Amino acid sequence: MLSFSEIRKEFDASLTGITSYRSMIKEYLQCKILEFVYRGPFKNRLVFLGGTKLRLLNNFRRFSDDLDFDLSVVYDSNDHLALCEYLVKEFHNQNINAEIDQDKKIREFDVQTRYINFPTILELAGLKDLPGRKFFIKIDAQKHDFGSYSYEVETQLINRFDVFTPVNCAPDSMILATKLCSILERSKGRDFYDIVELVKTTKPDIDYIS
Repeated sequence: MLSFSEIRKEFDASLTGITSYRSMIKEYLQCKILEFVYRGPFKNRLVFLGGTKLRLLNNFRRFSDDLDFDLSVVYDSNDHLALCEYLVKEFHNQNINAEIDQDKKIREFDVQTRYINFPTILELAGLKDLPGRKFFIKIDAQKHDFGSYSYEVETQLINRFDVFTPVNCAPDSMILATKLCSILERSKGRDFYDIVELVKTTKPDIDYIS
């Protein structure tokens, strides 16, 4: 694991305080998870998408907490548990204390949701937070129902911190199309921000919208 001082070099020096420091460390751990996923047995089963994809691979300024994956094959709750167990083992191999959270509610129906907790990560970084406050990363995997629509999986390279790995991900045109449709159903600032940034470099996938 990189030291916190090495992690912090990746960010603007004006970002200070425990909230920012937590986000920095979380982003590092997210990158490590992507490294483990796409260098391991799950690499052809999971397709990275969502806000964290835009943050880590497109360099959007907005921090994003969760890791979201689309599914390219049949995948159930046992698979998701196996994924998280594999990730915990990989973190232990790098001397990072990690565990599958047993307290937070999991989902095992339409979306497979689990949380990986890092109980000593802030202490390892020399930081203090509120007593009892957990440090976890939420991992969602869902087979999205797009009807007759389908997209071609792209490969993008993540080159952050000490991670240099090709990642299977959804195309930006598809993500933009989903964001445009989502603002008709919900009003979240993060969607508007992502749309504004995405339209600078891509056009929405009209096949998805239609």
